[in-house]
Amino acid sequence: MRFLKIDAPRRIGQLLTTFVILSFSCLAGAAVAATVSLDFEGQGRLLPLGNAEQTFTRKLGSDVDFIQFRDSTTVNTGTVSSNVTTDIAFDFKSSIALRDADKTQIKFKLSNMDASYQTIMSYREKKDVVFRWNPINIPIGPNIRGGSQRETILDEGGSLRTQATGTNLSFLSPGPVVPTLSDTDDITFNTPLVPVPNNIQFLSFATSATVTGIHESNLFLGQLSGKLVATHRVTGLMREQNFALRNGEVLVDFDLAETGTWDLVFESLDIENVLFSDLKSRAIQRAAVYSEIPGVGLFGGGCRDPFNKNDNPTFGCFFEAGAEFLNVELEYFDNAPSRINYALTQGGSIGSITVGKPAIAPVPLPAGFPLYLVGLGALALLRRGKRIE
Repeated sequence: MRFLKIDAPRRIGQLLTTFVILSFSCLAGAAVAATVSLDFEGQGRLLPLGNAEQTFTRKLGSDVDFIQFRDSTTVNTGTVSSNVTTDIAFDFKSSIALRDADKTQIKFKLSNMDASYQTIMSYREKKDVVFRWNPINIPIGPNIRGGSQRETILDEGGSLRTQATGTNLSFLSPGPVVPTLSDTDDITFNTPLVPVPNNIQFLSFATSATVTGIHESNLFLGQLSGKLVATHRVTGLMREQNFALRNGEVLVDFDLAETGTWDLVFESLDIENVLFSDLKSRAIQRAAVYSEIPGVGLFGGGCRDPFNKNDNPTFGCFFEAGAEFLNVELEYFDNAPSRINYALTQGGSIGSITVGKPAIAPVPLPAGFPLYLVGLGALALLRRGKRIE
């Protein structure tokens, strides 16, 4: 009878190697791949606050020296509020051997981001008109001495609001290029062409104004920065690493060379941002001065449109003059930067890491049965090896 020659020591070594590999696979820590949601709320003030003034003057000839508009724009309060929600996907091993703990690695990256903001601005527009005239020689009645008169023709206020919401946004990298979110709001005040009361005989004034306040805001989100802190659950020992996250992946290395459980938490999180605000007023302003015989309009005479000298009848209008300022802009502040101070309201903890040999859980019978057969096979080979020639 011939017997198959078998290298028993080699086969036993292979079996033992397989058994060791299976054993170590039971002890290896499972990889954690999950997502944590972070909610931020932020507040800020729009700058600058205060008022801006501008004067527009137009000379109207020898009789009326000039008509002047004085514009004043005031912002008493300006605030911004914002909310940002972002998901961060991360992965790491939940348990590691002590010999590898000094090179613990944690990877995380931005998954998606939603953001919104709202600005509220208290806006007030005041407009005065000033008439100044030289002595006027009127054929009928007394001469009018020179003088000036100032009247407020517009003094109104309201609120300007901008708001925007975006989903699946990205942090700007490497820096602000285009706004993440933007919006514009406007409000209009109107005063029709009406006579301005005065105490001067034969001299009349009329003015009108339409003013539109325009507020534009642009929000830029630069990056999410902060630190990842690992704290030993028993000793309180802490390890921390700073990071700056845009749209790529961040790899953080920790030295956790102490057995036990380490809890991982995000701290001192901040969102790099800048909000640019722009406020301006656009106005159409008209003013006129005219002199006519009182009551002459009842007989078809007097002055008509002060801005059209060719529409007057042949009698009753001594003189008229008008000035128009079309689409005049008053820039209150142009791209004034403000910062939103964000604070984390939800999220921060991402899990824990156990350093050292993890507890070996009992192997259930269905999983241990193949190992039992392997052991029986090894014993059979050992007995059969004694019969090998």
